[in-house]
Amino acid sequence: MTCRAHERNGRRAVPLDTVAALSRRAPTDTAYLLCAEPDCDVVYLGAEGDAIATGELFVRPGFKSRGDDALFCYCFEIRRGDLRRAVERGDEAAVPREIRRRMAEG
Repeated sequence: MTCRAHERNGRRAVPLDTVAALSRRAPTDTAYLLCAEPDCDVVYLGAEGDAIATGELFVRPGFKSRGDDALFCYCFEIRRGDLRRAVERGDEAAVPREIRRRMAEG
């Protein structure tokens, strides 16, 4: 399967329920691959040719954004800038610690 937007192979399979939950429209294929190329607008590429772009998703994937506002953790809305600031202050474990804490809270 090749992403027509940049002619590179899709990276890995993505569960159909994940594609359906994140997309503003119903997926039309039964299997999808993830395009992780940051400069490509396609995020999910279907086995039969359906391509779902960043603008068709509820949330722009962090790997498709380069700024500090890119999401790292969708569940808790932790952004790339949160990671960068933690590293800058010498606390690389701050974000994983925060995620574990929030998960424990339910």
